Amino acid sequence: MNFQASSSLDQSAGPAAARAARQREVETALLVQTLCGQPASPDALARLRRYEAGELPREQAFMALYEGLM
Repeated sequence: MNFQASSSLDQSAGPAAARAARQREVETALLVQTLCGQPASPDALARLRRYEAGELPREQAFMALYEGLM
């Protein structure tokens, strides 16, 4: 099987497709957080929205969701 990271997909896809992929990723993360009983904080939501708009790298955007899990 050949899997590509979302960052490599973003480079080959158009801006609209890249934004749609980031939006799906954010929506999935928020759904998982909610289903696990830990909704994202307002700060985490703001970071995810900035990631969705292409203003913030993935690592920084999702960091707040995983703090305290390790």
